[in-house]
Order: sequence, then structure tokens, then C-alpha cells
Amino acid sequence: MADYLMKLPQSFEPVYAHAFGRSPARHIAASLAVIAQFVKPSLLARLSPQALATQIYEQYTGQPDIPSNTIGMTKAQVLDWLRSQQIGYIDMADQLSDLSTVKHEFQAQDISGVCQLFILDDGSHLRYAKNTQALHNWIEPSSDAPTSTSLVRIGFSDSQPQAYYLDGEAAPAFSQPLPILWQDLVDAGILACIAILPDGVSEAPPPSFRYFAGVDPQSGQLLPPNKWPVPVPPAPVIDVDQIASTLSAADTAITAINEAVAAVQAAHQNLLALLQRG
Repeated sequence: MADYLMKLPQSFEPVYAHAFGRSPARHIAASLAVIAQFVKPSLLARLSPQALATQIYEQYTGQPDIPSNTIGMTKAQVLDWLRSQQIGYIDMADQLSDLSTVKHEFQAQDISGVCQLFILDDGSHLRYAKNTQALHNWIEPSSDAPTSTSLVRIGFSDSQPQAYYLDGEAAPAFSQPLPILWQDLVDAGILACIAILPDGVSEAPPPSFRYFAGVDPQSGQLLPPNKWPVPVPPAPVIDVDQIASTLSAADTAITAINEAVAAVQAAHQNLLALLQRG
């Protein structure tokens, strides 16, 4: 039994959506700044992750990243930003209709270094799996304020019904990544899920492709995931010396055959000559 966790990038920095003086509605921008640290570190050459979150948020809302700006980002804007940065992705919309099956695909993706961005309807359902404390404990139960949120999944447990997430809206007292039960995620309402391909993989697989390759019937463990891009078979190794030796032997054999044919022809001519004399 083991936990499968993507390795955090060196000098990884959590991006808190509720930073002082910032918009309370920028959680998706914060999640994208987290994703950039995994798959597009070049974006952070001159910007901190927090500054990148602000840049993304202001770009798509057209308003400053300040507390009075309560405009949220959309899935369409997420996809637009990913395309603009040449970050490969898979829109998981067509697989979310069967949540019991898509879990296996998420697990196979995690093993393959593919993280996922989840956009959820109501973050008040999210709990810390170790003690069931509310992760978004700042939400007032009677409040009518929007509680949508987003998470970045980077791994899972094969012994507990939980996975590990980076949550920009969780209370800072919680150590990230956070273990969250799958059922809590379902209860929160999965509005969208976008799988993020690793750095350097910009082309998405065809719709029929699945990382999930099945389960070993004896151990019950996941089989090694299918790989994307599909590996190119190695070029055959050519032994030039062996080929040269074979060709040389063939030349020798052909020469011997030609000599034997010539000898037979000569004998045939001699025999005809003797017959003609007789």
C-alpha cells in the first residue's frame, strides 16, 4: 500500500487565494499559478506565483485584483489561458458522467505525472480527511455568498478513499497537500475537471485514449498506465560488421557458383566436340 504523490517543484510556493488586499474570488487564478509551477516554470522567471495569480485574474476579469472585485473566472477562460501558454490539457467533461469509473482514470493520470484542476460548486463540503475538520472554515453557514472553489489534485492513496490536493482557499493552518475524501469532492459538486499534461507535452491524446489500463486481478492494484505520447518503438540495431561479413560470404558463394557453372559449360562444350569427331 502506498501514496502516489507528484513531487513538488523545487522552491514550490503555495498560492493563497485569500491573500491580504486581494480579491476573494480569484481562486481559479491561484490554482493556475500553482499549476504553472509544475508545468510552465518559465512563467515564473520574473514573477512570483502570487504575482502570476494577480496577472491572470486581472487579465480575465478586466478589473484590479482588490477586495471589491468579486468577479469569478470561468472554465472557458481557464482553457483559453492554458492554450495561450501552450500547456497541454484534457477536458474531462465527457467522463464526469460516471464518477465511479473516472476515479480510476484520475489515479492513472496521477501516476503518469498528470495533475487535475477541479472546479467545484460548494467548497463548504470539503473536509480534512484525517479529522474531518472543515477546510473552508471561514464560510458562514447562513451566508448567501458564492462558495465555489477550485483544487489542484496531485496524487492519491491506494489504501484510503482519498486523494491529495493543493487548495488555495483552505485555512493556512492546514499543511498542504491536503487529503480529501472522494465523497466530499462529489458532495461539493464537480462542475469541471481539466487534466494538465506534463511540461513539454502540448498535444492532447485522442478522445478515446485512457491512461487507465485496468487492474491486476490477483493483487487488485492498478496495472501500469497507458503512456501518452505513445512511445515510438526503438529503431532496430544494425550490425554493420555482421552485414559486411554476410555480404562477403555471399559474394564468395556467388563466385564459386559462377566458376562451377563455367566448368560445367566447358565440359559440355568438350563433350559436344568429341561427339562431333566421332
